[in-house]
Amino acid sequence: AGAGRRGEAAAQHSQALAELLASAKAVKLNGWEAQFGARLASAKGHEMGEWARAGRALAAVNTATNPSVDLISLAILAAYTLLLRNALEPSVLAGYWVVLALLHGKIFEFPETV
Repeated sequence: AGAGRRGEAAAQHSQALAELLASAKAVKLNGWEAQFGARLASAKGHEMGEWARAGRALAAVNTATNPSVDLISLAILAAYTLLLRNALEPSVLAGYWVVLALLHGKIFEFPETV
């Protein structure tokens, strides 16, 4: 159900963007930039909201599946951010989630778990 909502939200955003690109000249001539901008922002916000909801669900499931691995990874992440005073940047988070997935062994079962 979640993948369907994310796909639908992405399709709505893509459709709004395609309409804008196909009719850019008419949009400019008629001064509809603000209207189309608001529509694109709304569609993108809806799409990102669906991705955030899916991310929260994934985080909850991932941390509930193997507590010992998660406690160790949380301790490592806390040490990295709090003790070493490093920023938690997107690249660090992506690496963290990949390592966590490897530790859980889920990355090798990807087709079955989707």
